[in-house]
Amino acid sequence: MKNWKQSTFFGFLTILILIILFVTCEGPQGIQGEQGIQGEQGIQGESGISSTHNHQWSGWIVLSASTETTDGLETRVCALDPSHIEMRSIPKIISLSSLTEYLSDLPENDINTPYNVAMKVNDLTDVASIIINSGKYINLDLSGCGFTSIEGNAFLNCSKITSINIPEGVTSIGHQAFMNCSSLSGINIPNGVGSIEDRAFANCSSLSSITIPKGVTFIGDMAFSFTNAEAIDVDIANTAYCSDNGVLYNKAQTTLIQYPRGKTGISFTIPDSVTIIGISAFAGCNGLSSVTIPNGVSSIGNSAFFDCGFKNITIPSSVTTIENMAFWCNLNSVTFNGVFTAIDEDNSFLGGGSLRNIYPSQGAGTYIHTNDNTWVKEL
Repeated sequence: MKNWKQSTFFGFLTILILIILFVTCEGPQGIQGEQGIQGEQGIQGESGISSTHNHQWSGWIVLSASTETTDGLETRVCALDPSHIEMRSIPKIISLSSLTEYLSDLPENDINTPYNVAMKVNDLTDVASIIINSGKYINLDLSGCGFTSIEGNAFLNCSKITSINIPEGVTSIGHQAFMNCSSLSGINIPNGVGSIEDRAFANCSSLSSITIPKGVTFIGDMAFSFTNAEAIDVDIANTAYCSDNGVLYNKAQTTLIQYPRGKTGISFTIPDSVTIIGISAFAGCNGLSSVTIPNGVSSIGNSAFFDCGFKNITIPSSVTTIENMAFWCNLNSVTFNGVFTAIDEDNSFLGGGSLRNIYPSQGAGTYIHTNDNTWVKEL
């Protein structure tokens, strides 16, 4: 009888432990990569051992940094069960001369299993072309480098870089530096950066979050256009720029610089403080079905509403300048509330040549975009 009770107790205890493990770390988890490569749902160290649990992992903590001759080591812990620990190697630092050979020896991979590549170089000449020619997806760590600027076009069209760690000493990010890096989903902009030039991150379609540090005093035109960021955040201590609900403005909020294309919501009312809508400020925001422009806006920049989703727009009487391709979208109607608005270019509106010609003489009112791509004033 006693043995039966003991066996029943231990059987119950075993089931209870299994239930706890099942609840806390349930389900399959993929692990792969001899180099300590992060997979879609997991990590595999050098031993190639896979896990069968679904963990809630902490961030990776560096135990020993990599050098030019040895790999480093980092670890992470499951928040549900601290006894579950994983470790992976950090690849040794690669020189430019050995980068081609290093990448060519690695098997093909995909965007979910990028290789971690740490480099120590004096400048970035040829780095992008080597990565492009390799065809490999990589996380690029440049934190050990000593250069102070990322020159224009440095990583232009480098579509296989998934993340990049920029050195803390960098003070400027050049013209089109990361333009068309379509796989880039993670970027750190160091606190020392003062300028981000034109189109620096344009068309980085996988970039889902952007944070502007406090030291940035210049952001060029279209620096963050056509990303999929849900918000563009700005350090509150920044004296030149600010963010309101994820939208980027100058500090006084008189210029709307960038509405993030990935921002949720189908309508947006521009704040009354805004007088200038910047170049490509809303470009590609085809999820927006309604935008309200307040009286007080005087200038609407080049391609400001390019490829937006709304069908009707009202231009307040305060507007004096509408630049080229500002409303290059499929509008059904445009309402002008005033008679002093200047349409600077024939291409300000899709099919806009006729609108520019007839508006000055016919004045305020609603104009309809016809099937033959011309404009007529509504009677």
